[in-house]
Amino acid sequence: MQRKDTHSIWIDLTIFSCVFAFSLFSGKRLFSHPDLKHKTPNSRRGPAEDLENNDSRTPASLQSYASNESVLQVGCVQDGKNKSVKTNLSLVRLSGELCFKGKKVKDGSAINAANGAEINAFIDPNAKKLATNYFPLQAGKNTIQLEFVLSNGKKQKTEIEIEKI
Repeated sequence: MQRKDTHSIWIDLTIFSCVFAFSLFSGKRLFSHPDLKHKTPNSRRGPAEDLENNDSRTPASLQSYASNESVLQVGCVQDGKNKSVKTNLSLVRLSGELCFKGKKVKDGSAINAANGAEINAFIDPNAKKLATNYFPLQAGKNTIQLEFVLSNGKKQKTEIEIEKI
């Protein structure tokens, strides 16, 4: 029994033509979008720029911090030398310099003893800088307990008292 050849060159050409036409159509639509015509790369505007002049809605990245949250500069943070700061802010973050003489700070942590909340402490050992994330303050005295790990493995503690008035 011989099998009859039902495959035709016309079927192959039809399928190839359809795929080729679809590819051309897709490529044309992809590379000739009407919004991109006659624009230079510098004339494009991002979505944030479109919203800057729109007062009804602003993306989170453009919102400024409210007036009741700010960065408290604590100056030079040293071992055993406690600092005291007064503020009326309810949400703060700390920023300061690490002044451990002859010692390099490798890591750090912080806790607000008033409510037991952990505070992320960011240490830049090369620049000898300290920064924390934003954290809420309780009414009254907030004792921030800072613990630093030095390059030799020893731990040093200090406190910053923030009084919310």
